[in-house]
Amino acid sequence: MLLLATFGDAPKALGRFYPAPTVQNAIQLVRLIGERYLLVGNLCIPQDDNKLTAFYVNRMDYIYSQPIITIVAASSTSVMDRLPGVSPGSRAPQYTPKLGAMRLVRETYELVTQLRGSVYESRVWTFQE
Repeated sequence: MLLLATFGDAPKALGRFYPAPTVQNAIQLVRLIGERYLLVGNLCIPQDDNKLTAFYVNRMDYIYSQPIITIVAASSTSVMDRLPGVSPGSRAPQYTPKLGAMRLVRETYELVTQLRGSVYESRVWTFQE
């Protein structure tokens, strides 16, 4: 978490910092898709300065309109949870029978249905490139 007291350390902070599993997986995912940059809100916006936080929050429309992708840890209950599907074995295998040249997959729920009742409705762990 970025605090005003540690703001000056930010450019070199990851050299001494071991990110939480959700952040580690987000970094891994960004690398896997061939991208270089990741914005992690609580590491980029000081969490103990209401004025500075308000400054950035008032610009979220611009910040969140620019990403290539937005990663939402919807199944997480804390930053200690990993992102399903990023690390091998982190998601149950899906049975995909083959029918001729096609592979069949089970229909997934709509995003709104998946998010309903999740921690995401009350707290957001959002990462974006």
